[in-house]
Amino acid sequence: MKILFLTFGPPVIASSRTRVYQYIPFLRDDGIIFKIIPAFTGIPYRLRGSVSSGAGTSVILQRAKRFLLELNILFWNIFNVFFSIFQIARAVFVSVVFSYDIVFVQKVFMPLPALRILKFSGVKLVFDFDDAIYTQKGIFRNQTRFDKMILLYDLVVLENEETGNYVRGKGVDNILTITGPIDVNRYRGQKRPDKNVIVAGWIGSPSSSKYLYMIKSALARLCNKYPELYFETIGAGDLELEGVRLIQKRWAMESEVRELQDFDIGIMPLADDPFSRGKGGYKLLQYMSMGIPCCSSPVGINSILVEEGMNGLLACNEDQWFEKLSNLVENASLRKMLGDNGRDLAEKVYSFEAAYPRLKQCLGALCQSERQPQSLSCESK
Repeated sequence: MKILFLTFGPPVIASSRTRVYQYIPFLRDDGIIFKIIPAFTGIPYRLRGSVSSGAGTSVILQRAKRFLLELNILFWNIFNVFFSIFQIARAVFVSVVFSYDIVFVQKVFMPLPALRILKFSGVKLVFDFDDAIYTQKGIFRNQTRFDKMILLYDLVVLENEETGNYVRGKGVDNILTITGPIDVNRYRGQKRPDKNVIVAGWIGSPSSSKYLYMIKSALARLCNKYPELYFETIGAGDLELEGVRLIQKRWAMESEVRELQDFDIGIMPLADDPFSRGKGGYKLLQYMSMGIPCCSSPVGINSILVEEGMNGLLACNEDQWFEKLSNLVENASLRKMLGDNGRDLAEKVYSFEAAYPRLKQCLGALCQSERQPQSLSCESK
């Protein structure tokens, strides 16, 4: 089996790392021939991650820094458009000339003519995506393009039931649901030394840090009640949460596990909207794999990943966030129990060791089948 992967970006892009790059050791062990072509450079993400939080600097310096950052990001986004076009053309050429069995497209909106060329060449087409990208509005990524594009694929690999229901409603029959997965060998907690502070943390990107403002009043109340409590963010960028003892750190792939090991509690607030209901809950999987007890909004996949009182807690409003986080701050044994159960769930259900055999089986069956999408079903029950 020969597979050509066209990824959204390099390993610095979380979705590309988890949905493609971290399968590499398994592919090599099985002797599968593969090649990876990233459609985007990932430079805008590196730029955001390279900028410190700006804590302690003047407002003027913070504004100047943000202006220069956004100017750089604008330049690289323009460059990325042309780079993407080149990489898509390259993927089509490589696939046709070197006779790959499967072209596995990870979250890239391929032009319809390019997809039709690949189908005509006899290659099997797989599309993988995590978040509800069909809700996005733009020239290159929008619902109309998504709906037309998705019907040309022989297999769709997605994250959860919400996104599965959407593509199923568009007429897609062959679906494989893989939530995460998470590298449980990399994301592993360590025994925390006794300390006189408790850290509740959040990890993510600046684009999703807006959800923290939904619970800022609860966080401020908690800081007022518990002088030993601090809130730490990794990768959020500049936040202003009045009344919250806040530690803001940059995200880097080399340091994220070490930074996560400081967390005593992990949080994931979300708005209840179509995009959030289609999210993959990767933060929760990171917390669980690290053995960190979590508290999250019961939106989309979060309600499936978290079983209340068993491997985490769910909170719907400010008072519930205050109550649930208070319980975690005050009860070390509860934190340990939820963290241990979360780690066990991550290993058994959401690890690469659990996900890869299912993906390999579906890809193998796809290669052996005729080009009739309805003749093969990888539907995950």
